[in-house]
Amino acid sequence: MSNINYNYFVEGETEACLIRAIRQKYIQSGRITKINLLEKDIPSGFIKTIKPFTILIIVFDTDVDDMKLVERLKDNTGKLKKSSHVKDVILIPQVNNLEDEIKYATDISEIKDLLQSKSNKDFKRDFCKCNNVTDCLVKHSFNIEKFWSRKARNKYSIFENDGEKIKLKHRR
Repeated sequence: MSNINYNYFVEGETEACLIRAIRQKYIQSGRITKINLLEKDIPSGFIKTIKPFTILIIVFDTDVDDMKLVERLKDNTGKLKKSSHVKDVILIPQVNNLEDEIKYATDISEIKDLLQSKSNKDFKRDFCKCNNVTDCLVKHSFNIEKFWSRKARNKYSIFENDGEKIKLKHRR
């Protein structure tokens, strides 16, 4: 299994910061690529650069309930699955977004409480600057079983949430 590569496709820097913080402790470690596969077509040149035996993990928000975005994600996923180098494509719909996923998997009711941000709007900036994200999550009873575990209830419900496939089994 050591020759398997993991590549996370994320929408933004906040997701990238989170994955960097929790990989190896809670989820499989892997490369992070910032690309919104709901809004952009996957470049065919990029597909050719995928290493053999790669598992692609696509993390996406579900708060914009637009069928055009759903169709683009389906098309992109289909193109990726056709690559002979792609071992699997794992979809992780975030219900509704990363902040709601964190709130669901911790004991906080407002996202600003995770890092004692001045406001919810300041959270993303503070989160990306934070050097101890994992400690902050643990302090607020982070539960990896709940994180990335829910199925979307809107147009994105056609996609299964396969978050369990990347979670490490030796969790603590």
